[in-house]
This record gives sequence, structure tokens and C-alpha cells, in this order.
Amino acid sequence: MAFGAFLRLKERDEKGANLGYALSGILGGVTEPAIYGCGFKYMRSLGGMVIGGAIGGLIAGVFHVTTYVLGATNILGLIGYAGGGTANLMWGAISSVVAFVVAAAITFLFGFTKEQLEEDARLAAEA
Repeated sequence: MAFGAFLRLKERDEKGANLGYALSGILGGVTEPAIYGCGFKYMRSLGGMVIGGAIGGLIAGVFHVTTYVLGATNILGLIGYAGGGTANLMWGAISSVVAFVVAAAITFLFGFTKEQLEEDARLAAEA
């Protein structure tokens, strides 16, 4: 969600903040900044995150993906799928990537109202 917002927004501070939110989630597993800084600020983008997670979870469920560690929240969490064999690791990685891409794409395309984008463009022009 935060990465899609980073790609869509024009105002420099908002763009930088959303990139930071995305990186904190991917590298550190800390997703609260993205939820509070982007998801609650732009409520439609929160829907993009939910839909992306649901589609990734659907893929993981269909292919019986299992994780073998507790708290696999960052990029290193992909290692937790290795205990189930190559197919489990592959489908775990695929479902994670699909969730990320779908959430970013939906947020980019539908995550903001026209008024929010106009306000963002106005603030970017003033800066």
C-alpha cells in the first residue's frame, strides 16, 4: 500500500514518508507507520492493502503454504517457508510478491480521491 502511494503522490514530503513506510515494512517488518501514516490518512488505500493481502493469502491457502517460524514479518521471513520444501518456498514467495504488487497497484490506481490528488499536486507545486 505504501509503495503504491509513494508511486502516485507528487508532494515531496508525502512521497518520501511513504517510501520510508514501505521500506520499514519490507526490511524491518514494522507496518504500523504505513497503516497510520498512509492507510488511515487515505482510507481508500487501506482497502488496497486489504485486497492485496487477501489475494496473497488466497494463493497461499490454495497451494497449502506453511511457514515454519513465528513472526515472519519482513523479507527474511521468506526463509521460514523453506522448511516445507522447494514448492512451499516457491509458493510462499509467489504469494508474498503477489500480495505486495496487488496492494501497490490497487493503491496506485484507486487509493486516492480526486480531491486528495489535487491537494497533493497543489502542495507539490508550492514547494
